[in-house]
Amino acid sequence: MGSRRVGVMALACAWLAWLLVASAASPLLPAATLQEKQAEAERVRQRIESMKAESQRLAQEYNAALNEFEAVKAEVDRNREELEKAHRDFKRARSILHERLRSIYISGEVSSMEVLLESTSLDDFLTRYDYFSYIGNRDYQIFDEVRRLRDEISTKQRQLEEKELQQRQVLATVNAKRLAMEASLQEQQKYLESLNKEILQLLAQQAGRGVARNTPIGSFVFPVQGPCSFSNDW
Repeated sequence: MGSRRVGVMALACAWLAWLLVASAASPLLPAATLQEKQAEAERVRQRIESMKAESQRLAQEYNAALNEFEAVKAEVDRNREELEKAHRDFKRARSILHERLRSIYISGEVSSMEVLLESTSLDDFLTRYDYFSYIGNRDYQIFDEVRRLRDEISTKQRQLEEKELQQRQVLATVNAKRLAMEASLQEQQKYLESLNKEILQLLAQQAGRGVARNTPIGSFVFPVQGPCSFSNDW
């Protein structure tokens, strides 16, 4: 009977000793985890600050690209108006030239010849001939000038439209980068919030363990040091 009681008390002593060791060692893992979480949170905070700076830079780049795009678009619109006016001037000059050529060289061919034949001298004939030639050449010069201006404006319009397309692509690329950076920044901020919650939970758990270690469990009084020994007095 006494031997049985000694065995039971020995098992109890061993269990209590294990409980003491476990309760003393258990805070190490949460403490290490807490430090890891805090270190990770600090890395995330630094990453967020870097991403904020990059996001601000991309926002400035986007605003600059947007201003450039709007300036090019405004220039395209102005040049388009000039081109439309040049087309109208070209049509009008061409119509005038055709009418002059028709009246002078087609319908008025006989009357023009009669005017030339009515000249009183060779000098008079040459003067009248130069007059008709001047009318035709002058009209053609005006027509040619209008056509040249129209072609120049057309070439400029094509160049501006190509520039507008390129700037639109630049704007879209920068905007995509900006939106992607903002999305990543939001994800990192959410991740930091979750880390902070975990850190608070670990701190609460660690504080709870500290209270538990200082509170006696039931009516047991744990020995401070020394081995467990029993005497067979029963």
